[in-house]
Amino acid sequence: MKFRTTLLALMLAAPTAFAAPITISKTETITGSHQGFSFSLGGLPAAGKQAKFSVVLNGDYTTGVTSEFATLVLEGFGPLKLGGAWDNAKGVALNNVAGLSVDSYTVTNLGHSDDIQRSWVFSLTDSLFKTFAADKTFNFTVQNSAQVNNYKYAGSDFVSASLKFEPVPEPTSLALSGLGLALVALARRRRKSA
Repeated sequence: MKFRTTLLALMLAAPTAFAAPITISKTETITGSHQGFSFSLGGLPAAGKQAKFSVVLNGDYTTGVTSEFATLVLEGFGPLKLGGAWDNAKGVALNNVAGLSVDSYTVTNLGHSDDIQRSWVFSLTDSLFKTFAADKTFNFTVQNSAQVNNYKYAGSDFVSASLKFEPVPEPTSLALSGLGLALVALARRRRKSA
């Protein structure tokens, strides 16, 4: 009975080694022209894998207009220029962030030529994510160009960003998982012997 209680306790502690993906996001409303935003996504673990960084620009980011874009600076890395007339390059004019690549880019007209939604999904290398997460927080800024105004044809204009990743298990969690599996194997062996 004592053996089973110990085994159960270890198995309950082990699931942290197999944690589900985590998504952290934040949205800021555009209220004026040439607006800037500071984002801080907290609660990150020290390391993660398969990280995806998503950005949505909703508002006066008219397609074909070079002067309507946003500039991102990610934890001192960048700049990353999004929007403007750079649709042939997946909506990215400039990407000075090594380890960040475009997975997908979509443009949706919201019913008026000055009301557009542009969405990007970027992949981060595990080493870049580790750099961002070193202080448990992912900080970045978004600065709209001077020509991006606040139009509300299809609801409020906004800038939204999210980070999705799989946390890397801590060594303690992995050790508990391994110990739990070893105890399960030992329990089976004991049953066969008895």
